[in-house]
Amino acid sequence: MLDSRVDGFFRTRGRSQSAEKYVCFCKRFRGFAISHRGWLPDLREADGGLAWRHNKLWDKVCYGIKELARNAG
Repeated sequence: MLDSRVDGFFRTRGRSQSAEKYVCFCKRFRGFAISHRGWLPDLREADGGLAWRHNKLWDKVCYGIKELARNAG
């Protein structure tokens, strides 16, 4: 789940050790998912039931950040 888009969104760039970077990502991802759990019904509806877990919905959100920003602006 951690690629350059997700890395930028969760601001984990600049962490030199991969384990440190992953732990930072996990903490930030967890905080984001918990604080935005109210989005899940809308995400599930927009996804059309394709995601089988909440994490998959969040995965789709994180990978689509650039497209969301481009379409919003």
